[in-house]
Amino acid sequence: MLAGAPGKVPAEQAQQTMTAIEGDYEKVMKQYWDKLLSAAKREVRAQREREMWSVPKEASLRIIRAIFEFDPLPVLRRYPGPKLILFTASGDAPTDLQNLLPDVPHQRIEDTSHWVQMDEPDEFNQVLDAFLASVR
Repeated sequence: MLAGAPGKVPAEQAQQTMTAIEGDYEKVMKQYWDKLLSAAKREVRAQREREMWSVPKEASLRIIRAIFEFDPLPVLRRYPGPKLILFTASGDAPTDLQNLLPDVPHQRIEDTSHWVQMDEPDEFNQVLDAFLASVR
């Protein structure tokens, strides 16, 4: 089960995003975090906002570059086992996994931020339990 996992952003779009981040790191990252935190529960937003600047800028840039460089699609297409993509409103862009792999079962959990497991832990655990029960 993949929860909130990124898809594959086209190289040109990834480069534009990296250029924007490198040009004004604080502003662009704040906009990104605001998107990820949309619909977050108050306590989840507070926790993530306290922690969001704890990753040093250079490490953050390396992580973002690595995400843009990695293409999960070939690996997921080859994987023969059961799959489920769990996503939220903040993770429903055309380049997100459920849209790039529409044949893979997917489920959307409403009214949560990117951190669905923190916003709705009971619903997240129910989905996870049902998925695990289906693969036994």
